[in-house]
Amino acid sequence: MAGGLNKSFLANAKTFVQSHDLMVAPQPVGSRALTGGLTNIDLVMVDSSIVPNVVRLEDYALRNNGIFSEAGVPAYYLPAVFNNTSTIALGNGADTMFTPDLSGCLFAAYGPSNSNLTVEHVNVRSAAAVVPIAPRAAAILASGNAYIFMITPVPIGGAGTNVVSYATGGVVVGKRNQGGGWNFVYRVDGNAANLV
Repeated sequence: MAGGLNKSFLANAKTFVQSHDLMVAPQPVGSRALTGGLTNIDLVMVDSSIVPNVVRLEDYALRNNGIFSEAGVPAYYLPAVFNNTSTIALGNGADTMFTPDLSGCLFAAYGPSNSNLTVEHVNVRSAAAVVPIAPRAAAILASGNAYIFMITPVPIGGAGTNVVSYATGGVVVGKRNQGGGWNFVYRVDGNAANLV
């Protein structure tokens, strides 16, 4: 629908994340804010003449007026909740997971295996935040889950390779692999995407 962006993303999420900046506006122009949980997403180029390769995630149902042939991207959407935390259990409803761009937030995926995961977005915008990031990250690491992956704006001591820190911003996209487990494509501080 969005100039082939949905098909391009589905064909190779890692390459797509490497070459595009994904964003979610709270209330995109001509659209409505995405809601958490299972949804159908449309990848829309913002304005390539002003901001090259910036793609906005929008609600496919609102944009689809029946004249476009490109399908949306069925996905779990893990929203940011101002100064609070949101979580979603990744079930079998979709093979993709999106979260808004990270700018001071913690993203975590944890569970007994990479096929049985909960994802969490901890949003901290002020000292009034309900959940501070460092203690929450430490609690996730101490939880005893066999699978843990985090992207965090603050270094977490003793975290190992399953925790990636960032300074200026990050993007995380989850993709289910052929074995049924989840991999996470991420890019932090403008560096190329990785797959874990």
